[in-house]
Amino acid sequence: MSHGSGLPLLSGPPPEYTANESSCRKCNKEFNILFARSRKCNHCGYLYCHSCTDFQALMPRSGSESGYDPVPVCGFCIEYLQITASGKGQLKQLPMAKLKRYAKAYNIDVAGVLEKDEFIDRLIAARGPNGCLPPANESYYRKNSVPSRSSNRPRGLFSRAMDAMGGAPSTSQNPPPQPQQQQYAQRPPYQPRQRTTSGPSRYVDPRAQQQARPQPPPQGYRPAYAPPPGYPPQYAPPPGFPPQYAPPPGYPPQYAPQPGYGPQYAPPHGYQPQYHYHTQPSRPDHLNVPPPSRPRSASASSAPRDRSPVPPPVEVPSIDELLGMSDEQLAGLSISVLKEILFKNHVNARLVVEKGDLVARVKTLIEAERAERERHAREEEEERRYEEELRRATEASRRETQSQDEPAGGANTTSDNDAMQVDGASSTQESSEATTHDQPPGEDAPAAQSSGAASDAAGATPSTPPKGPLSPPPVGTLTPKAQAMASRLERTGLCVICQDEEANIAIVDCGSHLAMCRACSDLIMKSTRECPLCRTRIVTESRLLRIFKA
Repeated sequence: MSHGSGLPLLSGPPPEYTANESSCRKCNKEFNILFARSRKCNHCGYLYCHSCTDFQALMPRSGSESGYDPVPVCGFCIEYLQITASGKGQLKQLPMAKLKRYAKAYNIDVAGVLEKDEFIDRLIAARGPNGCLPPANESYYRKNSVPSRSSNRPRGLFSRAMDAMGGAPSTSQNPPPQPQQQQYAQRPPYQPRQRTTSGPSRYVDPRAQQQARPQPPPQGYRPAYAPPPGYPPQYAPPPGFPPQYAPPPGYPPQYAPQPGYGPQYAPPHGYQPQYHYHTQPSRPDHLNVPPPSRPRSASASSAPRDRSPVPPPVEVPSIDELLGMSDEQLAGLSISVLKEILFKNHVNARLVVEKGDLVARVKTLIEAERAERERHAREEEEERRYEEELRRATEASRRETQSQDEPAGGANTTSDNDAMQVDGASSTQESSEATTHDQPPGEDAPAAQSSGAASDAAGATPSTPPKGPLSPPPVGTLTPKAQAMASRLERTGLCVICQDEEANIAIVDCGSHLAMCRACSDLIMKSTRECPLCRTRIVTESRLLRIFKA
């Protein structure tokens, strides 16, 4: 089954058909390599065009790999797959006729069931452990319930071209004139308006313009004019003027020019003039009336008047702004803003109808964010204290080392002074020996040896003691809070990407892997759009679900 309103699940790959289909089974579009390639539906197994297989379902991976991959399915199967993936609450919202059509398509035994709840229980009981229908029902659907194309003749560019070349040109180019004659026969006879002035009509023959306009005929002139059959008798206009009324198509002109007058307009042989009787009405020449404007369609004329102003985009407050709002301000937000806040923060609110529930979920989101920020502040404070204690311990160690260096420096100074005194005494003794010359040289030897030994002992004394390495104090000297901070870095349940924040974003399409934090989920949606654990494709941002821990 699917989770929420996500993609439905498939039981496995469909069977292979040996029949070679040349057109789409749904829209009958002809397949070709360039414009319309075929693609197989992964539920029924038939071939369709890409437009008719623009739906997706989750196919379980084969072999030792776990997870699902989105695969295309046709427009026939997606409706039934969504019913198979729906729960009992969603099935209750569907009409009974749709449920019966679904049971008939898959040959599910619902005989004798009248109540809708019992009917839904039968449909749910027919599913297997994986949430899909058994193979026998799916096989029955593929053989008997998948609609076929409406006609055996595929529609496409090449088929239309073959029809155009192979069809009879006489029937396609010259349609029978009977419908036109019936159409004109149904119309009332044309009654030309009575001329009130002697001015010319709006239509002027180009050949008549090249010739000089003759003089008007004398009074009492009435030319003989034979109207076509089925029309009332009418009078022809004076010579030199084009006729005001022309017969409809299919009726040749019945009049001829009178001798002695200007030539009348006659259409060429084989020419059938096409007249439009529903165009703009003619404007009387003797009335000061502006010409009528071109009529427009009702949709075009009413579109500017019916166009409503574009609503401004909804401004969604950020988390920082929400933290500063009170409960009254949160309750004053509109439903669309509340839903947009929850969607932006990956909180599921599809089945929430009441505004109070939306406000409660936004408050829960704000409380979780506030607790998260307080935890960050405490961790930063503990890190600062740890660094301060480490700095103080290092400073104390350095001062202790300096204090040990000072006595050693004083001992070196004393030994140097003693050596200088011994050298002065020896020089005095040598001078006294040189002046007296009556004392043997061996008498003063012990004193000299003793002074030399003292100087050697003083010189053998080390000048400075060896310094130990500057290392941080052991962990036992830290405070309990610092120890807790050090041990907290080794806990589980962290984001698998940054390893710093707690994972609170679950991915619905791959089995609700709780693997990311909020910041890393934004990075994933902007880059790979895959689960970091199983590499399942994340179709939309709505497939990420925020998890609130107690």
